[in-house]
Amino acid sequence: MSNCPTCGERELAPGLCLRCENPDHPGSPRLVTRAFGLALMGLGWPMAVLAGCGLILFFRKGPHFSEAPLLWIGAFVIGGIGMALQGAGRKMFAARAVEQIRGDTRPPTLLLRSFADDEMIVPGQSPLKGGIYMAPLGGMDETLEQQTARVFSAVGPVIAIGRPGERLPPLGFGRMWVRHDRWKQVVQRLLAECQRVIMFLGDLKGRDGLEWEVDQVFTHCRPEQVILIVPPVGETGVQSRWRKYRERLGERLPDYLPNAAAVTFGEGWHAEVLFATRGLAHGRDDFTYEKVLKDALRRSELRIGLSRAMEDENTRMGRPRDDRPSQSGEPARPPGLGFPISECPQCEMRVLPMADGVCPSCRKHRWEPLN
Repeated sequence: MSNCPTCGERELAPGLCLRCENPDHPGSPRLVTRAFGLALMGLGWPMAVLAGCGLILFFRKGPHFSEAPLLWIGAFVIGGIGMALQGAGRKMFAARAVEQIRGDTRPPTLLLRSFADDEMIVPGQSPLKGGIYMAPLGGMDETLEQQTARVFSAVGPVIAIGRPGERLPPLGFGRMWVRHDRWKQVVQRLLAECQRVIMFLGDLKGRDGLEWEVDQVFTHCRPEQVILIVPPVGETGVQSRWRKYRERLGERLPDYLPNAAAVTFGEGWHAEVLFATRGLAHGRDDFTYEKVLKDALRRSELRIGLSRAMEDENTRMGRPRDDRPSQSGEPARPPGLGFPISECPQCEMRVLPMADGVCPSCRKHRWEPLN
């Protein structure tokens, strides 16, 4: 990748510099902003720790609230201010999109969502992970975006377009801001350059930007690149959103089933729904989202890897990029590979077996060599 001739930053694609796309973002220079964020975290964390330790001491040894109400109220106020300062500092210090791609040459993952779905708290989080129970350690509940970013950042930068005019972007995906007259062109360029696109199942409201993004994703992206994530908005809200997406996408999205949490796509836009399950229990919570996101990433990586292998093989054999030989009624068989693309009877994933015939997903099923 080349550097931008204007500002010197590494371009995500020729002519697409994330820094130059948002010169009018209402923020201070990044060095100042990050330094101020670090200072807020340094101030907020001791306040939260002292307040938390004081409350623990009050609970165990007194004085009782009725004896010293101002002392108790003061501890709560100081703890709340400390956590607020730390939260603001973390948002200021968090890496923006341009900073994430600066030192990482891997293709990024792009998040598309409705701005109304920013900062949705994932329910059912352990007291040991965040919330008021972890106030002495500065813990805060994690949002769906944070959880998604944490999982997918293992395979590359995670970026998103920010809400126009926001000064403190949510934690999670690194933000970039674009001018209103440029955002559609930038989204189209990002779709062409990103390795995968994650879309939160938003509430489609007529002719809005989210509907345009849905059309672009399912028109210009390859199926293995796309992952739909169902947000924690309640079963009624999810059913309404799912119905609107299905009306727009047709047969590419199946009928809704309870506790659906994510959708990945295979060859021919074959949808694979991942469900929020935890043993015999069901429901979208912290544990099940973690499980579903990691499963979606694993399936996406397998499919993208398979697609790249087939493209490389077609290139080596001098075939057009999408000329994948197949026999009528049989799975496609890339030239030079010993096994066809098949659906594994164990994990029910459509995969390209490894050289020894073992399923690369579950590693349990083995295919017999072809004659």
